[in-house]
Amino acid sequence: MEIVKSGDQNLIIKVSGEINLETHSQIKNKVLDNLTDELKKVFWDLGEVKYIDSSGLGLLIYFDKFLRSSGKSMALKAVPENILRVIKLSGLDKFLSFVE
Repeated sequence: MEIVKSGDQNLIIKVSGEINLETHSQIKNKVLDNLTDELKKVFWDLGEVKYIDSSGLGLLIYFDKFLRSSGKSMALKAVPENILRVIKLSGLDKFLSFVE
């Protein structure tokens, strides 16, 4: 996973491999360590994610709620078709934001 700051107000989280029970705590902690008061928007670049399970979906929900409660927002980008299918099957596409 790579975290890139884009200016003072944007954070890009580039995740690769799997977002699952084994990796979600590490991802959560690393993202939390990089959140600042100045940030306005967090982008999750999922272009290299091969697999996501329910704990990975829970992680996305957690950050969406956490960021909204602090006046920030997040969006998913470069979502592979197989990952998007899981998001849609779970109904989360109605709640999560997506960008090109």
